[in-house]
Amino acid sequence: MCAGLVDGSQEFDHDLADELRDVLEKWWVRLPQAWQFQRDFEIEDRDGPAAPVMEDCISMLRADYIGHQLVIDYPLIDIIMLTGKFAQMDEERVARFVVNNLRFIALLSPMVSYQHPNLWSAANAYILFQPSCLI
Repeated sequence: MCAGLVDGSQEFDHDLADELRDVLEKWWVRLPQAWQFQRDFEIEDRDGPAAPVMEDCISMLRADYIGHQLVIDYPLIDIIMLTGKFAQMDEERVARFVVNNLRFIALLSPMVSYQHPNLWSAANAYILFQPSCLI
């Protein structure tokens, strides 16, 4: 997603990120209705952050969906952290990234109470892309 390997500059490919987000949206729409999950949910406070309760296998799909959103937006966040430059046009993406991180943590919190978090994270390869999931 980062361009500029030749001239040393870094640039976020907004079009590629939008295309990936469209593919993810099409995936969600094509899920059987019984498997479609609430994507934009408020984080609840039940002895810590928590997502609305749902069946484990569907909750896992929701965690994967939000994890993919984080991976799509992370290169922009990385560029902002490296360069210190923030474009006004990226405000929505940055806000979405922060909210999705909180949602991701809220989704994982109840799961790790009965499953080993490192095995679960490694099995889903989140450690490779999102080190903050171990917080």
